[in-house]
Amino acid sequence: MKRWASAAAVAAALVAGAVGLAASEVGPPTTGSLGPFFLGSKMARAEVIMVYGGQVHDWRIDQGRVTRVTPFSLTLVEGDGTRAVIPVSADASITLNRRLAIITDITKGMKVLTARDGNASATIVKATTNRLVR
Repeated sequence: MKRWASAAAVAAALVAGAVGLAASEVGPPTTGSLGPFFLGSKMARAEVIMVYGGQVHDWRIDQGRVTRVTPFSLTLVEGDGTRAVIPVSADASITLNRRLAIITDITKGMKVLTARDGNASATIVKATTNRLVR
């Protein structure tokens, strides 16, 4: 009887854990900050419309793994498999593992987040060698 009770308790714990994990993957949280959920490591790309300085800005954010680097662009494979060629401004703010860098410091296989206003070249590039950028 003790074995049956122990097995039942373990099974119940596993089911509860699986249900909890599945529930956490269903959608955005209903309380707390939404930023980490929408702009965290699971994001492939996003579009954020902002108004500041009396003007509308259409920020495009891309995140993925680098497949090609040129002096003025990065090619990424995003989380959903989409390939994106991101033009990069000559005066972009580029960081690699949170340290200032230049575009040629970025290499194939690194994970990168880029931000650009509309169809302009990216002015923000955050690269990392070990995980998606937050």
